[in-house]
This record gives sequence, structure tokens and C-alpha cells, in this order.
Amino acid sequence: MNLDERNCEVKFSDARRESQVIIGLLPRFPMQQREIWTARLSFIIRSEAPQR
Repeated sequence: MNLDERNCEVKFSDARRESQVIIGLLPRFPMQQREIWTARLSFIIRSEAPQR
């Protein structure tokens, strides 16, 4: 099982917790990495929203 598969199965609260951890770490990242994590963060937030 790779990381993407695990992320697809992650629960709502886990995704929220992970996004808050990333937000907390963002100021420590170099600018290039910060852009990568910001993109990942928006993906996490979209994927944790209830699908209609």
C-alpha cells in the first residue's frame, strides 16, 4: 500500500489533524517546499469534504 492509497482511506478527522500539523510546520519549510505542501494541503482539504 503506497502513501496515496492510504491517504484515500484516511478518515475525516485524520485528514483534518494532518492538515493542522502541516499548517503548523509551514513556516519552517523553505519556500519551494512550502508551495508543495500548500498544494498538498488544498488537496487534503478537498478530499476531506463530504462527497455529494
